[in-house]
Amino acid sequence: MKLHTIGKHYVEFLTEFSNSAVPDVPASFSSLFSPRCRKIVNAKLLCQDVDEVYMQMLEAKADFCQHTITSSKILTDHEKKTCVLYFVLKTPTTSYVVTSLLSVDETGLITEINDVYNEIGANN
Repeated sequence: MKLHTIGKHYVEFLTEFSNSAVPDVPASFSSLFSPRCRKIVNAKLLCQDVDEVYMQMLEAKADFCQHTITSSKILTDHEKKTCVLYFVLKTPTTSYVVTSLLSVDETGLITEINDVYNEIGANN
């Protein structure tokens, strides 16, 4: 699968997750992530495997309630098997610009999510 397509599917997954009133991750979760996927947020290792990523997403959804994701851009580096995403995450109280670096294995599964959140202001 092409890196751009993987990035697009990840954004679609996040959008579906954020728009859903259901307190669970979409079924597409298992087709996107490697079992050894880890997650780093603002330079701190947050999750060491896909089970921890799953639980972290559920916790984030509970903390943020419903949220929206808009204005995504996707850049790829085929040599390094990485995809960079840039989007706006809007929660009920504040908005963030998020840069996500996705590392992908040879089968097209995401092995690492490295997110940087920059708060851009409170929502009124």
